[in-house]
Amino acid sequence: MSYLLCLPPDRYRSRRLLGVEPRAFGRVEVEKSGEREVYFRREGEINEQWWRDPASPEPLMDDNNRFVATVLELSQLRSDGFVDEASGDIEKFGLDQPEISAIVYSSSADGDGGQNGRLFTLSLGKEADDTGRRYARLNDGGPVFLMPGRLAKALDETYH
Repeated sequence: MSYLLCLPPDRYRSRRLLGVEPRAFGRVEVEKSGEREVYFRREGEINEQWWRDPASPEPLMDDNNRFVATVLELSQLRSDGFVDEASGDIEKFGLDQPEISAIVYSSSADGDGGQNGRLFTLSLGKEADDTGRRYARLNDGGPVFLMPGRLAKALDETYH
């Protein structure tokens, strides 16, 4: 992410932060208010069906299309604007204790039967304005950017 720090703020708007193939997502953990919801795709499954935690007897069913749309948007994450290049004073953005975090893992196993490799962590802080945009950053150390309101809302609604 460091290359983004070189961009002038006006060129940062709508800049793609991630360009990850959504089929690389195998597990997504959404944490809100200290509680975590886990979503995963079964190994080798080629369709877009997601399940809620490994012990779940049924897939997401009615929520699946909404979740797939959120995953697609996450995979092509763009910024609504550059705010701060630092990880220094993150308290003012509400990122010292994020309101929502999404941890996204790859779908390939690590070979030792352990947890899948992490692709990224997205942390959402407090609301930046009345349009629903939130302060956000990737991987607990990148620049602070503005997260589009629709995606922040979709992540917020993902957790039940």
